Amino acid sequence: MINLSRVVIVAGDAELTEKICSRLRKPGFYLPVIESPPVRLVKYGMFDADCIRVSNCVRALKPETVLFLRLDPQVAAKLKECFPAIQPVSIETFDEALLLKHIKLTRRAVVYRDLLSDGSDCCSSNLFIVEREFDISHVIAANLAVAHDGRLLAIDEVTDEDLNFLKHKSRTWSNGSYDEKQQAREALTQFARARLPVQLVESSNAKSISFITRGVSYGVLPFRCCFFIRQGCDLWKIDRHSSISFTKEFH
Repeated sequence: MINLSRVVIVAGDAELTEKICSRLRKPGFYLPVIESPPVRLVKYGMFDADCIRVSNCVRALKPETVLFLRLDPQVAAKLKECFPAIQPVSIETFDEALLLKHIKLTRRAVVYRDLLSDGSDCCSSNLFIVEREFDISHVIAANLAVAHDGRLLAIDEVTDEDLNFLKHKSRTWSNGSYDEKQQAREALTQFARARLPVQLVESSNAKSISFITRGVSYGVLPFRCCFFIRQGCDLWKIDRHSSISFTKEFH
């Protein structure tokens, strides 16, 4: 059973978040990280809505300590308004003395790069696959991997052009003629298969495979183990009593 850490992080910078998380990660404990909302469309209420969403997540986790890591001052101020009963600790740089006043750090850092799989050992553990260059979603994946005694696999970013292609094929698969549906399914399958190591798709040894994706339907592949698909890094569903709840998503 995976427990939740009593520390929750709202992250505005991936490098700082990774450095601090590396001293907080422990097997069997998931460390929640929530990406800072962007300052966008303020006059239309989008910024307020984003901050409310984040604050609802923080309150639901019932943390003992909340860390604000290099947040935009406007974001930090708004979030504090949203949960006045919680006093977050604002961190701009890695300051071990300051951190130790509020949380307990591990002696040995468990860093992102040490969790990465080279592909040869990715078929015998809980595997977390994440797209794009290093960002906060990779830190979240690392936290999940340590909690579940797993490994990470980083793959190429999905482009906007790729997403448009996938959406078109998904619509055709749903609404096209029989032949069009078969062609669309094959196109989606080939796209997903080309992004992953061959031995991973064919493996029957992996305990589970989880994806953090912009929208690739990896579920079309015939995995021989349990798999989970998530879109973005803000959709992890947290349940304090049953650890982390995943659901399949198809498009």
